[in-house]
Amino acid sequence: EIALLLPIPFFLAFFIQAKLRRPHKATILLTLLVPAATLLALGDVLVNIASDRADQLRSRDCDTFAKKRELERSWQAAHRLYMGCLRETVKTHNITMDTALSMFRVQDCQEYPTAYTHHARDWEYLWFLEEEHQCAGWCQARRPVWTLKDVSDSCSTVVSQLFFTKVRRMAKQAIIFSIFVLVGTSLANLAIGPGIRSMGFDW
Repeated sequence: EIALLLPIPFFLAFFIQAKLRRPHKATILLTLLVPAATLLALGDVLVNIASDRADQLRSRDCDTFAKKRELERSWQAAHRLYMGCLRETVKTHNITMDTALSMFRVQDCQEYPTAYTHHARDWEYLWFLEEEHQCAGWCQARRPVWTLKDVSDSCSTVVSQLFFTKVRRMAKQAIIFSIFVLVGTSLANLAIGPGIRSMGFDW
């Protein structure tokens, strides 16, 4: 949310410069330095959060934080529904459990739409992870519940890797960009200051 406010100084600077009709040193420097410093601080915080969350998700302990525990409970609810449905399917269609496991997923069960209303957000997320990242189970690697694709790891481990690689990498890029702006602005101020003053502007 703080990052969404960063464009505001640029709009304010535009109106100030338009009113003064000349370069205003404080306005220009603050417009560049304040957002860059803010982005630098946010990037540093995000790097630490991403690293901590990655470690918590990588742990096999489901109680490292509340949402991880809630997702495990939601996955267990889906798994119970799935296995109960398969047992009924095996009896009704006279097939083996292995055949049922290879042919059906929890969303094929008649009971699924009703149960879904109680776990909609978590189940959508877990389904997305199974389909897009080929994982199954939450805290521990298990059989897939939603996808028919091959899976390789627990979904909490996969999300941990996403935090460590993608989120942490983007935060580091924001830090590097911010440092570049801060240093570049400072050097540019020193370099162009004399030239602007020689043109008669107060700088």
